[in-house]
Amino acid sequence: MIAQKNYAGFWDFHDKYKPKGYFCDDFKSLINSMLALNPGERLNLEGVINHPWMKGVYASDDERGAEFKLRGQAIKDKKKKNAET
Repeated sequence: MIAQKNYAGFWDFHDKYKPKGYFCDDFKSLINSMLALNPGERLNLEGVINHPWMKGVYASDDERGAEFKLRGQAIKDKKKKNAET
């Protein structure tokens, strides 16, 4: 979809199972630019580093660790539930 510049379709598909606002517009812009089919339209390293999303607020190591722990537990819980059914 990105190769065809159907960005809305790509993000609609990926947003389907995520909470509203999970992927912010700056993130979507960065990914769209990094995955452009035409190399001339792709961001180079300088463009990636200077992209607004890269300059934004990010989670601390502790916040990221806590989030991954929650996600890991959710996966374990789901596997256990599936095994029981």
